[in-house]
Amino acid sequence: MSENQRYIIKCQGGHDLSGYQQPEDTKPGYHVLHEAVVIRQWGTTKGIGQLALEGVQSGTVLDHCGTAMIPHHAVVWMCPCTSAWK
Repeated sequence: MSENQRYIIKCQGGHDLSGYQQPEDTKPGYHVLHEAVVIRQWGTTKGIGQLALEGVQSGTVLDHCGTAMIPHHAVVWMCPCTSAWK
């Protein structure tokens, strides 16, 4: 993971989160996300990948949660976001 890169993380149980992970965050067994949001509703026409590529859409609903810690075993997949994400 690169510095100042936002990721979307799909977790077990159907939870989708997004945030920045910093290389200096070393909490063994966890992904630590800063400026984290839970993606409650994608609001896309092309799936969750559209969020990663095109950023937040008009129908997207986000719940801000500050810093989130996600156990490695709970991650299904991760996707880097483009600079379009605001």
